Amino acid sequence: MHHPLLPTLAIHVLAARGRAEAHARLRASLQASDAASVPTTWHVHPEGIDVREHLIRCYERIAADPGGELVLVLEDDAVVCRHLAHNVQTWSEPWQPSFAAGWVYNPGGYAQRDCWFADGNQWYGTVAVLYRARTLRGLADELRRRPPRPHQCFDNDLSCALLSALGSIRVAYPSLVEHYDDLPSAAGNDRALGHPSRTSGGSFDMDYRRAPDQHSLFDEWGRLQLPAAGEVVWRHEGPPARQSPEK
Repeated sequence: MHHPLLPTLAIHVLAARGRAEAHARLRASLQASDAASVPTTWHVHPEGIDVREHLIRCYERIAADPGGELVLVLEDDAVVCRHLAHNVQTWSEPWQPSFAAGWVYNPGGYAQRDCWFADGNQWYGTVAVLYRARTLRGLADELRRRPPRPHQCFDNDLSCALLSALGSIRVAYPSLVEHYDDLPSAAGNDRALGHPSRTSGGSFDMDYRRAPDQHSLFDEWGRLQLPAAGEVVWRHEGPPARQSPEK
C-alpha cells in the first residue's frame, strides 16, 4: 500500500518497434509487481527519426510532463522485481545532494552493495534509470546541447551528460531490474550478445523488498524520515512498539 507521504512515482518505457514479445514480457512483469498501478507511458520509436534524436525527444517530453516526483525510465527488453515501486519509493539515495540519477539495473554486477559509480566520466547499462523529476529538464537540455560523437552510443551520451553537468550516479544493489540478453541494442550500443554488461551478473533479486536498514526512508520503527524538511512521520498511528536504544 502506498504511503501518502512517499514521493510519487511514474514510469516511462523507451520502446523500439518490432519487439512485441519483449513488450508483452515487460508489461506482464510490471503487472505482476506492485508497480501495476503506477502511471506508465510508452514511448515507441517512430519511423524516420534516428535513434539518438528520438531518445533526446523522449527525454524532452518526459521532462515536460514527468508524472511523478520520481521518474523511472525503463528500456523495453527487461523485467522488474515484484516490489519495484516499494524499493524505488523508499530508497533514500535520490535525496543525497550529489545524486543525479540511480542505476536500479546493476550492469554486469558492478555493485556488490549500494555505491557511487567511480570509473570514469561515462558509463553504460541504462536499462533502468531513476531520476528526481526536477533533474530532468537540465538533463534534456544537456543532451540537446551535446554534439553527437562518432561511435558513442546513447548510454555513453546519457551517463556523460549526467556526470559532467548534474552530479553522480548511484548504483542500486541488488539489481531491481533484469535485462534480457536476447535482442541487439536499439540505442546504438555495440556490445555483442553475451557481453557481461548485458545482464545484472546474477545480482537481480525478483523477491527483494527494501528493509529499514537498506538505504530506506523508513526507520526500523516504521517512521518515515522526510529528508527535505527533516521531519519524522509515523507510518502507522501511535508510538513504536519499542523505544529507540540509547546512543
